[in-house]
Amino acid sequence: MAIFKFYNIQLLPVDRQSSDVGSEGYCKLFKSVADLVDQTRANKDRLSAIGVSMRGGLFFSPFHVEIVEFQGLDASALIHGHFLKFDDVNELVDTNSGELEYKSSGNTSSKRFQFEFVFDPVNHIMAIQRVFNILCHPTFKDLRSRRAVLRSGCSVGTMSGSNSAPDASTSLMPSTYLHTAT
Repeated sequence: MAIFKFYNIQLLPVDRQSSDVGSEGYCKLFKSVADLVDQTRANKDRLSAIGVSMRGGLFFSPFHVEIVEFQGLDASALIHGHFLKFDDVNELVDTNSGELEYKSSGNTSSKRFQFEFVFDPVNHIMAIQRVFNILCHPTFKDLRSRRAVLRSGCSVGTMSGSNSAPDASTSLMPSTYLHTAT
């Protein structure tokens, strides 16, 4: 079962005289992201070149973006795709000796996490698949508690965001979960 977190994403104009970009503007933005991903693949460039660098040597990047057209619905299009969180490994060395074991030809990783997303350009709501991290011990005292404490004594910080429905006041803040069958 996949779990999604919802985010209110808004593309705001630089000057106050401009109007809202609307669903066409959001579709145009995601089309340009899809073109960038396709161009990166066609040029055989590293995906990390278009990704955002994160701590721990990881990158976060769009991996696949498509605009899905619907007819007869209020929303004429939805944007669907996947993000990747990954590291970019060039070489592997033997831990004990420090000698080179493997040299990559490029675009390889030892850690790769894929997140599905859906974006509604009319309501500017993005649903991103929540992938649970591996914590320091698999046995939780209480998963529903905001102060989940592991039996090993390792504690997990509180979750950010609210569990209410997204509205215009919650920009880029996690809001609620949707359970769907996979």
